[in-house]
Amino acid sequence: MIQLPNVLESTSLNLCIGKSSAYASILPAFDTALKALINGGELEKIHAAYR
Repeated sequence: MIQLPNVLESTSLNLCIGKSSAYASILPAFDTALKALINGGELEKIHAAYR
């Protein structure tokens, strides 16, 4: 098996939740939490752990 490096900077990810989904109401909180991870440096720590 050959493992190729995962380059997260160029990997596009999308969260797809329909407007009628029961989870649609949590999107603002999800967005806030994700921004906090990015701004607080936690996302970079997680990324560094898997480099």
